[in-house]
Amino acid sequence: MTPSRWTHSLLAGVALVAIGCSVGRANPGSHVRVRALETVAAIANVSCRATTAKATMPLPADFRPVAVVRCYQKARGINGRGLWRFDVKQRADHGLGKFIAALRRPSVVTPGNALCPAIGYLDPSFVLIDRAGRVIRPSLPVMECGQPFPAAITALEHLPWVTISVRRTVHRHASRTCGRL
Repeated sequence: MTPSRWTHSLLAGVALVAIGCSVGRANPGSHVRVRALETVAAIANVSCRATTAKATMPLPADFRPVAVVRCYQKARGINGRGLWRFDVKQRADHGLGKFIAALRRPSVVTPGNALCPAIGYLDPSFVLIDRAGRVIRPSLPVMECGQPFPAAITALEHLPWVTISVRRTVHRHASRTCGRL
């Protein structure tokens, strides 16, 4: 069994156990989360490249996200092995309310006579997944001059992230980076 098949099988097994353990009557007032197998599979299959794809449209009104996946890169030194770059993949599947509300805000149209600073803004890398396993990459709502709403960025950063995978990618030799700015 290849590592990716093994990982998918393990995730599906964990999902089945979680679903099986959550069957039954919950205590009144408690919140029981049950993720559909389609959502679990979609989270496992999201590539980090998908999280950085160009966002082309705002969040559709009929799309109901149940999970967010993001990826980022991190550099870390390993004793005796030098500096390495890691791809980190994370998910958040609860506490999404503030972030989704911020995504649903309408963008502000910049007037034609506005003087805007020549600043480029990078979109944070993330995708949304619904209960059916559909994955979308919506654009962030923006203020005048194309600046993303700070509330959306803040809400994304404060989601309860769980690390799914960390993959070592590139070795950077210390001798190459010393003395460079």
